[in-house]
Amino acid sequence: MQPFEEKQFLRRGAIISLDSQKVWVGSGDPTSEGPSIYTPDFFLKGKQVRRKYQAYQEMEPQALLSQLSSRKEPSRQAFSLYGEDVFRSTIASFKEQSRLKKIVPYLFLKARGRFDHASALISLLTQALGTHYFVYGAWDESGGILGATPEILFQKERSCLKTMAVAGTVESSKQDQLATQEKDVYEHALVVEGITRSLQAIGPNSQIYVHKCRAVPFTALSHLVTPITADYSHTARFETCVEALHPTPALGAFPKEEGRSWLKDYHLHLPRQKFGAPFGLVREDHSICLVAIRNVQWQEEMIKIGAGCGVVHESVLDNELKEVKLKLDSTKKMLGLI
Repeated sequence: MQPFEEKQFLRRGAIISLDSQKVWVGSGDPTSEGPSIYTPDFFLKGKQVRRKYQAYQEMEPQALLSQLSSRKEPSRQAFSLYGEDVFRSTIASFKEQSRLKKIVPYLFLKARGRFDHASALISLLTQALGTHYFVYGAWDESGGILGATPEILFQKERSCLKTMAVAGTVESSKQDQLATQEKDVYEHALVVEGITRSLQAIGPNSQIYVHKCRAVPFTALSHLVTPITADYSHTARFETCVEALHPTPALGAFPKEEGRSWLKDYHLHLPRQKFGAPFGLVREDHSICLVAIRNVQWQEEMIKIGAGCGVVHESVLDNELKEVKLKLDSTKKMLGLI
């Protein structure tokens, strides 16, 4: 294992939180051995779905911060909202039909310019310390993705798989209201149902445990979170778990199969690339896969930040638009762009 080198890490690197105390970092040119970062697009495609790195290690977030050079404040790009017309028309048409129970439309903030991912990473690590966020990202000279997500798609250790339902959002100052808001509670229940169905599809003779739902603060926002555990009689492949669970109703649509065509159609109007995609670390002993939200994507001179919201038939369009804008502002703040 090679020692950590900041220059190599920032040129071509990756990071993923394992828990609140540890991050895994990789850096350097491609190699054929060791753990791999799994980073497809939302539809599980891409040229480099798996990436391996010459150097990798686990570190405490504070230790990584101490090895990253302090930097000036990042430049303030002029972001503009993109996709609002698609967002509004999609919700209007959804409310006129009843084939699907839930959809998750999204919007983007876009800007032109060079993105300083080093400064953004320092900002993310600093603000994520002591919170429930999971920092993640992968980049090279041509671009990358970087974010801090509240949502785990799954953690897998042998035949035990842990996941969570995350749906229902308010400002943290209003957290006490979250569990009593009928629309958020209903939306959350659909996500729990969708995830348990997917877990049953991974293998027979599974034991699934749905734990207590609670409101969890994530700095500026709070979400309803229900931990879910599944024990299997066999060890499932990493990709098998991804294909069964992704996308959960928190990011896709419900029912899942009927929602696939809706997801593809929305993507045609507003391409999402890796927004909401799985982002994972694949290892023999203990793998983890996150849901890639609250992030920035960049390539050459283009920068984009995405956010979505769960919409059910009881949703009010202006409230959903407000929620998406809150998430966009929260993401910008965590990246140090506000």
